[in-house]
Amino acid sequence: MDKLLKDEGGWIDHGKIVDDLKSKLKGSAFLHSFLEPGRKPTKSYIARGAHDDNRSPQEEYARSLSDELYKVRKAKEQHVIDLQKWAASLPKELNNPKTLERMYFAREAGKIGQLDPHEQALYNQHLKPLFDENDRLFDQVSELDPDMLGPKIQDHIYRITKGDSPERNILNPGESADPIEGTYALATRPRGTMLDRKFVALESPEGRRYVISLNHDGFTLWNNGRPMKVVDPGFEYKNGEQYQLGHRDFTMKEATTPEIEEHARVAGGGKPEYYHNAALSASAANLDLGEIARHLQFLQDLKSNPEFLKHAKKPGEKAPDNYVETRLQNFKGWKMDPQLAYVMDDFARPGINEPAINRLRKLSQAVTKTIFWMPTAHIRNVGEHWFVERGFRWLPGTGGYKSLALDGLKAIKSVVTQGELQKQLRESGAGTIYGGVISRHALDNLARGFGEAVEKNPSKWDPIARQFGVVQLTL
Repeated sequence: MDKLLKDEGGWIDHGKIVDDLKSKLKGSAFLHSFLEPGRKPTKSYIARGAHDDNRSPQEEYARSLSDELYKVRKAKEQHVIDLQKWAASLPKELNNPKTLERMYFAREAGKIGQLDPHEQALYNQHLKPLFDENDRLFDQVSELDPDMLGPKIQDHIYRITKGDSPERNILNPGESADPIEGTYALATRPRGTMLDRKFVALESPEGRRYVISLNHDGFTLWNNGRPMKVVDPGFEYKNGEQYQLGHRDFTMKEATTPEIEEHARVAGGGKPEYYHNAALSASAANLDLGEIARHLQFLQDLKSNPEFLKHAKKPGEKAPDNYVETRLQNFKGWKMDPQLAYVMDDFARPGINEPAINRLRKLSQAVTKTIFWMPTAHIRNVGEHWFVERGFRWLPGTGGYKSLALDGLKAIKSVVTQGELQKQLRESGAGTIYGGVISRHALDNLARGFGEAVEKNPSKWDPIARQFGVVQLTL
């Protein structure tokens, strides 16, 4: 299997695949249920055809719910595209990492007024509105779920770590909106900008500051890379409050990026590194906060939807024996018809997440991606369908050739520019492809627009991504 997935030769022997699968999974219950005839039908909300008149009300509503959840996913696609357009509209001065670095440090220190007048005007006109929008989204999320976010931070700046792993570099998060690889899950827990900050500070009455990292049983105090563990299970960081360490009182404060980079260390002993880019930080926070706000609002509205409540029971309510719980943590304790639970499970954790099936998923992706390595058969297939679909419009005098020239160019422009029509299609739940491709490496592309050189490990699918204009920055 591993050899197959790493083979980029562009051809595949389907008979060999089946033989290899049978060899690797011989005797497994999964193989029997998946490959052998007469297996028990899988329960699923998509088990019946689209025109099956025998669908139950639960199945009908499950399909409707799936469509609405899909629209929520597509909303992130549109959000990314809007941010990319906003980034492209910025003046060229904001493509300069040095300028954006000065703005980053000025905002973090609450000293925007100390920027030179030209840079201050650029910040107020172009970046401040996005930071203000982030504050509004923060308040919206906090109202929907008070436990989702930590306390609000004045002049908050989102710290984006550098590194070559998903744990250290949010520009390489390990999730994908690639139409082949699958889609991301609904946000059911804090992540990214919603996570509590690991590094904060203690400040002495004389103004001496110490970076600390929070632990489960206290904190670690850092000084020029040297750690000192302080065990205090009752310690709780609260910005602005006092804390007594030894015989001295300290004030709990937010740590600054330069302090963290100078004094703290991460796993392995390396120094933490961050992107010093105000536009990138504002964009990343906006993307995270917007996503979590949309998801929470949808799920909150769902809990009071009369149609949903016909097939679901709140915690503590008596439910029919066949009702089950969903993996979606926002509905912990709820019980609902299995058809609804299957839909919500898929959006809480996309796909069938069992080890054996995950390996088959990778196989499926590998097979599908060969279309793009040897696209001739696919292009011919599409062309044949297109030729037949035009019907009599190929005949002279039908206006077909004029339509082909004029409407064809409009269609191409609509897709390339991702204009208003594409936005309307996404909002209606259409399965558009190109929007998912160009929004796949959202922060990567934004970082490039702001002049950052982002290092990351190249994917074996990068040649395909480059064909669609999704170019890696530094490999």
